[in-house]
Amino acid sequence: MTRRRTGLALLSLLVVLSAAATLSLLSRNQQPRGPAAANGAVKESDHVTPSTAYVSEPPSGPSLGPTSSPSASSPPIEQDDVRADCIGSPSRADALLANHYTIGRHPQVTLPENPRWNENPLRSRNWEFSYHTLRFVLGLLTAGQRSGDGKYFDRATFLLQDWIRDNPPGRGRSVFSWNDHSTAWRAEVLVCAAEVLPHSAWLDNALAVHGAKLATPSFYRREGNHALNQNVALLDIGCRLGRPEWMDLARRRLATLVVKSIDPQGVTNEQSVFYQRYNWRHYSRAVRRLQDCGVAPPPQLARVGGMPDFLANATLPNGEYAMLGDTGRAAAVSIPGTTAEFAATGGRTGKRPATVFANYKAGFIFGRSGWGDDRAFGDESAWSVRYGEGLRWHGHADGGSVTLYAAGARLLEDPGIFTLNVDAWRQFAIGRTAHNVVTVDNAVFNASRPTALLRASTGATRDEVVVRSRGYAGVDATRRIVYSRALGYLVVEDRLSSATPIVARQLWHLSESARPTIDGTSVGSAAASPHARIIQLAGTQKPVIVKGRTRPVQGWISLYTDHRTPAPTIEIPAAGRIIRYITLVAPVTTTDAHVVVSDVRVTAAGFSFRVAIDGHAELVTATGTAATIAPVR
Repeated sequence: MTRRRTGLALLSLLVVLSAAATLSLLSRNQQPRGPAAANGAVKESDHVTPSTAYVSEPPSGPSLGPTSSPSASSPPIEQDDVRADCIGSPSRADALLANHYTIGRHPQVTLPENPRWNENPLRSRNWEFSYHTLRFVLGLLTAGQRSGDGKYFDRATFLLQDWIRDNPPGRGRSVFSWNDHSTAWRAEVLVCAAEVLPHSAWLDNALAVHGAKLATPSFYRREGNHALNQNVALLDIGCRLGRPEWMDLARRRLATLVVKSIDPQGVTNEQSVFYQRYNWRHYSRAVRRLQDCGVAPPPQLARVGGMPDFLANATLPNGEYAMLGDTGRAAAVSIPGTTAEFAATGGRTGKRPATVFANYKAGFIFGRSGWGDDRAFGDESAWSVRYGEGLRWHGHADGGSVTLYAAGARLLEDPGIFTLNVDAWRQFAIGRTAHNVVTVDNAVFNASRPTALLRASTGATRDEVVVRSRGYAGVDATRRIVYSRALGYLVVEDRLSSATPIVARQLWHLSESARPTIDGTSVGSAAASPHARIIQLAGTQKPVIVKGRTRPVQGWISLYTDHRTPAPTIEIPAAGRIIRYITLVAPVTTTDAHVVVSDVRVTAAGFSFRVAIDGHAELVTATGTAATIAPVR
């Protein structure tokens, strides 16, 4: 293979490396996360301490610092070419020649000309992990390919050789030198380098050492995206060095892994919209690499074909993903020929989804008003609710949490990822108080407990879902959500019962641009832009607005890893042994828009009321077994 042809191959392996591995690093053993650290201590009410440190690839968007304002979302990433994952960022190559490193989405730092490989100037586990993947070297290789200037190849060669010399197996200079995931990504960088640089014994030896490490049973992760990337790396090394036993091992492992990782509905077990996209991309890459290496993909990988449908349903009318689990605010990716293409392009191209209500047994329900048939695509509304097994992988303690997009805006938000460092911000991100749920003061939420789905139904005018949580010891909590397909509002009924008196707080997380105001027992807005009007239909508690609080953390949103900015959270407190909320969350477009609620009737089993939004009226009726919405003429 000529250097020109191999360079294109290199360009291909590097984009996936750079766009995909930044967020997947944190855990030393990547076991499902439990509700508390090893000592079992949870110091702040409703906070969850991960039992292991887990780091992974961050959502799209540049890192501007921990409290800076966000920039625009990154453009969609199209389906990878076979070797497009070898392309680095040549725009950063000259800075690297001057020892200025921009790794992933982190700020630029200056390192010694001869790195020590124990650096971590930003004190970020994600940065340190990414540093030891060596993915930044791909920019030098790409620049050398495009320019023909040997100085880029020389610097790339020096950095690769220097890392290999300073980090022998078992004696690395960082905990991430031979981390399971950094090793997989670094192996891919070495494969790319081998396709561009002159053939050399040192590079073949480095590939052989990495291949042997990846093939070792005790080093293999066996589940999660770490195992996925380990398998692809082992396959590529086997293909490069002519080791069919490694290629066969990678194939067999992939056949087992995909069945554990992706269910029959095409949903990953990582509890995150971003990781649905991540796993789709890398399983698709695995299929292509098997084919390129002359290895038949195992039939189990057919499950990958179902993954785009979930992404389509998780795409909001504005073309961005719902921020569920470890997911940032980013544009949805168009996957050609699928429903995900339809959702990402606003219905311009792709296959139209077959339903407006999708219930995934992995614990996600998505509903929407439509797909642009009776109104403009961007004017549709969409909502979601989480249920199912407890927190694990890249999920959060968000059972029963809802989100709402309507009137052209994100109205109820999931606050995002914050950081992958093990600190109070990460505790907040994955904990109960960061979600649109009801919390209990001075009580620890057991995030390993499942949230049961009691009922889910849909009809021409409404969706209805009922879930049940027993995450707080001694507290039985049920939540009923009723969604209006025509007007885009949610009605949320929360019931809590406890043997002893408790203080509960219903939480509503709003976007960073929201300007809520308190009006008696309800919430309005001082802004003319679209906003949510939150109206209590039962109870007399006065809402409280929390924004930018740090002790304990509340009132923030994070649009990508290592970013945070203040955003208002509405807290509605209530006390007693039996607590009940009935809340209307209505989308409005201006401050003077009229939301009129009348004829409210509350019974032991249910409720009914009339609601009119800008002159369009509906009658909502909920009994103990069903809910209906009917237009009022």
